[in-house]
Amino acid sequence: MLSTPMPMLRARLFSSSSSARNMAKLTLIGRVGAQPEAHTTQAGVDMVRYVVAVNGPKERVNWYRIACFETNSMEYIQKNVHRGSLVYVEGLPNLINFVDDEGVKHRDLQIAQRRAVCESSC
Repeated sequence: MLSTPMPMLRARLFSSSSSARNMAKLTLIGRVGAQPEAHTTQAGVDMVRYVVAVNGPKERVNWYRIACFETNSMEYIQKNVHRGSLVYVEGLPNLINFVDDEGVKHRDLQIAQRRAVCESSC
């Protein structure tokens, strides 16, 4: 029997005060499902949108809509990321509410990209 001491684990405490910020961050590794497209929002903000397919349990494929607003990242995505590219994406989830042309209300999950890396063969 080995008598090496167990390392002491330390827990990090988080404040529950009202000044504490809450955050949700997603990390995805998957394949780009369609060619990224440049858009301008109604507010005049430039962006690039694309979708990423991620394999889930029992061979289910989950699709995520990615929105990129940072200028350098938009240029990188448009130049290096193509349909079928393997990408690593970090971003913040946003629920988008909208009404379609027929008056039906919808909710959609969109990931606001903070970081993306494409495989070297992009």
